[in-house]
Amino acid sequence: MSPIVRILGLARRLLLASLAIAAAGLVVWAFAHVVIRELVGREEAGDGITLTVLHWSGDGGQEEDAIVEESLARFEAANPGVRVRRINPGDAGSFYTKLQTMMASGEPPDVFYMGFERLGSFAKLGLLASLEPFLEAERSQAGALDLDAFYPQTVEAFRFDGARVGTGPLYGIPKDFTTVGFYINKDLFARAGVPLPRDGWTWDDYLAAARALGKLEGVTGSEFVTWPVMVRTYLRTENAEVIADDLETIRIDEPATMAALERLRGWRHDEEGTLTSGKSKIATGPSVFLGGKVGMAGPFGRWVTPSYRTIPAPDRGGFAWDFVPLPRGKAEANCVLTVSWSIASASPHQDAAWKLVKWLTSAESQAANARLGLAIPTLKAVAESDAFSDPTQEPANDRGFLDAIPEAEVIQWPTDQTFEQILGNSLESGLNTGDLTVTQAVEQFQRLWREHVRYRPGGDDPPAVPWRGLGVAGLALLMALGLWFATLWLRAPASASVRREERAGWLFAAPWIIGFLAFMAVPIVVSAAISLSDWKGIGPLGEARWVGSDNYAHLLLHDSRFRTSLWVTVYYAIIAVPGGQILALLAAMLLNTRVFGVAIFRAAWYLPSVLAGVGVAILWRWIFDAQNGLLNELLREPLGLIG
Repeated sequence: MSPIVRILGLARRLLLASLAIAAAGLVVWAFAHVVIRELVGREEAGDGITLTVLHWSGDGGQEEDAIVEESLARFEAANPGVRVRRINPGDAGSFYTKLQTMMASGEPPDVFYMGFERLGSFAKLGLLASLEPFLEAERSQAGALDLDAFYPQTVEAFRFDGARVGTGPLYGIPKDFTTVGFYINKDLFARAGVPLPRDGWTWDDYLAAARALGKLEGVTGSEFVTWPVMVRTYLRTENAEVIADDLETIRIDEPATMAALERLRGWRHDEEGTLTSGKSKIATGPSVFLGGKVGMAGPFGRWVTPSYRTIPAPDRGGFAWDFVPLPRGKAEANCVLTVSWSIASASPHQDAAWKLVKWLTSAESQAANARLGLAIPTLKAVAESDAFSDPTQEPANDRGFLDAIPEAEVIQWPTDQTFEQILGNSLESGLNTGDLTVTQAVEQFQRLWREHVRYRPGGDDPPAVPWRGLGVAGLALLMALGLWFATLWLRAPASASVRREERAGWLFAAPWIIGFLAFMAVPIVVSAAISLSDWKGIGPLGEARWVGSDNYAHLLLHDSRFRTSLWVTVYYAIIAVPGGQILALLAAMLLNTRVFGVAIFRAAWYLPSVLAGVGVAILWRWIFDAQNGLLNELLREPLGLIG
């Protein structure tokens, strides 16, 4: 062999070795980076500790995020032995997903947001630390937390006695709250010649104003959101309710409740432009007000104020707006929506966490949040100060939020969050979209809730999931796979070149095989085990109860939504897939003909493939919107001629 060939061979081997070392180094660095970050984040040197804080930003956006970050930085400066690791997963939905994941993993954050509506479900599982020992320990000390300085409703919202909110130990210190009402477009009121609402206005006044505003060209009288908490607040103004105070007796079918729901549905689905149609998908909820084509929007709390403050002034193409309290019916009523800072019961740093909670709910921290306009401070002195009522910013009627507090109360929910989900879905179909009548929606809610309550997987006291046995079985399965692989390796062909090629193949496939086993196979097996258990998805897996095939039996025999999903899937597979292929072939044949301007049609047909999916979806919804879509507007006049 010539020297040149030997040199080239050596260079090739060095290059391959270098690439292998580089690849291995990248893999090791990727894993080491995560591991070291976690270790550094948790290390404790001397008396130093690290607290993990989990919060969301929501409608407060980057400004709220910055306020929390600044407050935590000041806390670290005032407490040199404490580091704070802050996690902000985004909005409230992502937040609770992250919180539940951390709780389930056994590594919860030390301090975190807790909405009043979820307090019972978390406290019932023992995931929240009672704050009573901290309050008792510092009761006679200087700097003790004075609960009397807070609005009493906000404190009661975070007491839980094991069955209902409002009494029992305290599980959170409220950081802020809001009452609800309507935001109004003052310019549209002026155009329609309608006087601005005043304190004490009624639902009849609201309806008259909405219908007068709806007579303006291109204007809808009001947006009325049918979120469960808002519908229940509306019902309370009519001395009606969905569920009794015992949180067991259903009252939704009582005459007063049915009449109030029928009235609300009638407002939305009349022909006078009273409320935005539930079939409109262009804009719903708080954002519908920003376009300037809706006279009133609500019931909303203070949280929409930061986004509404971006509305330009009338001289710059915007409009003037304000806040008005909730109309009254047979009674004056309002709700308290509030969030607390809570401590995980599994936190190893309870005292430091309590100190941080007091810091984050102090007058200074609440004043900083109040200036953002996102909520009302829970400390009465801060709420009555200029930090909340800023005359230089809208809404001018900040006082409207505060004046509603005496009649406002926390709306009680069953600790089972499925209640709110079933109620929300039924109200959506009955009140918003109008797919069901009120009677049908109420019957659907009652039926689904009864089925849910009666369903007791595993009986009254199912055993714990045998995770140890399942782990041993899983380990045995892995060992069996290892033996099978070793057998294949030993039976490899005798030829050195074939063995070398086979080893190279396994090495190339090894990253995928390891990744599949670690990140797909194991989660799939664990998910299969969880499907045979009763587990809330909040606490650690050790709390899961073994129910066998009960979940599958219930799914197949009693869950109408599952049967509906199967039918929709079959319908889609039989109709949509073949039909789509046939239509695509026909379109291809048409676009392949030689006619004048065919290039324009080809471009239009292919354009969605190269455009952003979000833009295409928005355009599609704008064209086919059931209320004000472009296609409907084009067809309205010609079809109107024939009725």
